[in-house]
Amino acid sequence: MVTGRVRRRPLGALQWLLILVAVLLLVLWIRTLRQGDAEPAGEAWRAPLRKGEGASVTALRLLRDPQLLALRRDGGAWWLVEPLEDLASVRMVRELFRALENLEIRRRLPGDDLARYGLDPPRAVLRLQLRDGSTRTLRIGDAAPASGDTYATWSHLPGVALIPRFVVARFFQSELLSWRETEMLPPASAGVDSVWVILPDARIRIERQQPDVWRFLAPADREADGIDCERAVAAFWRFPFQRFIDDPQERQAIARATPRARWIVFRGDRRDTLRIVRRVQGTQMIVQHTARAPGLADGRLFDLLTGGVEALEVRRLLRGTSAQIEQLLVVGMEGHRHYWRAAGGWQTGRLSSEALAAADAGRPPPADARRPDGRAPGTFESELRNLFWLEGEAWLPARDTSARPSAYPLRIHLWDAAGTHRWAFFRPEAGRSLAGMQGDVFAGVGLGSRSPRRPLRLRSDLVGRWALRAAGEAGAPTR
Repeated sequence: MVTGRVRRRPLGALQWLLILVAVLLLVLWIRTLRQGDAEPAGEAWRAPLRKGEGASVTALRLLRDPQLLALRRDGGAWWLVEPLEDLASVRMVRELFRALENLEIRRRLPGDDLARYGLDPPRAVLRLQLRDGSTRTLRIGDAAPASGDTYATWSHLPGVALIPRFVVARFFQSELLSWRETEMLPPASAGVDSVWVILPDARIRIERQQPDVWRFLAPADREADGIDCERAVAAFWRFPFQRFIDDPQERQAIARATPRARWIVFRGDRRDTLRIVRRVQGTQMIVQHTARAPGLADGRLFDLLTGGVEALEVRRLLRGTSAQIEQLLVVGMEGHRHYWRAAGGWQTGRLSSEALAAADAGRPPPADARRPDGRAPGTFESELRNLFWLEGEAWLPARDTSARPSAYPLRIHLWDAAGTHRWAFFRPEAGRSLAGMQGDVFAGVGLGSRSPRRPLRLRSDLVGRWALRAAGEAGAPTR
């Protein structure tokens, strides 16, 4: 009997290949158990739309009991066709396409009993028409009892998919208003270039020169307030329609009504007209784009949109900022104070009678004319800053546009480093004494170096504090 080791022959290439194939088949079998039915070969994909395919959709129909929603593409815009004709929300449509192109399948289920999942018949059906004539159909069923997600099926999807419930809530259960364009002005690629405002008794033209900088073309003697102009234009996007008025009789009555204002907005080669009809119950306003149904929007900017020039112009006495000022002279009936920037803060003092007369005529006091007697109080910088933001209530008729100092018992002169002269003069209203300027609220008239040089009605306690400084009380308290 012969004993000894049995030598094993090494595995050949064919055997290794068979083992590798067996492992691959095992992996595929395990994945099949996890995912459900295998996807068919060839032209199959998980999502109802391929990536980027939404750009090729030309029409969509959403059937949901009891309403049919139909949209069609016209150039770069989408329009509602059913249940009414109106401009559709291009953002809503694009969101739908992105959701379908990236739709998540929470779970794959067999599709041998569609009625079990509420898919025979379906609760909603979405049909998309593509530019090449093909269609994509998505059917929506019931909600899963445990998770609340929704059963769905579509072309090239084997079986039934469980998809996130927020997709169904957002696009298949949303109200009609969500599919309508709710911005007062339809979206456009170009920004606002200029605006015409037509009022019952006036016409206004303003144009944008750069962001937050506007100017009046008509009337040309007024200065536009860039902030208010931007607020007015931004209202057309930030204050969308809250609901539309689709009743034919109401629409006819609104069409016959004389609007409080018409805004004609130019954006590149696009022109849109909005009718600001009237305020409703103080909190809303009726606005109508001439190509659409009227709607109700937030009424907080009604006065701005219908206020004309007075609502869009600058009603301040001084141009520029307080940071530009190097010297200031305040002159009252009982005295004067001179202020100038120095190392460590503002210094204050008085001027000789000759220097005072020259400065009150607009010439900056020379350095050798300064007679310092202390530092300005800590409130001086903030009051100077507020002086540049002092706004009036209304311009008065331009009976006296000259800057005669003698006509104003309180005068403030300001100079920058280059010697540029700015000024703001104040006088009480007729019948009131100068003492009224030192009360809680000054009620009077101001005249400033800012264009237009017209008297401006003012009410401000700031003027009273400057009157105290002119009287020699450099440390006048602030209120």
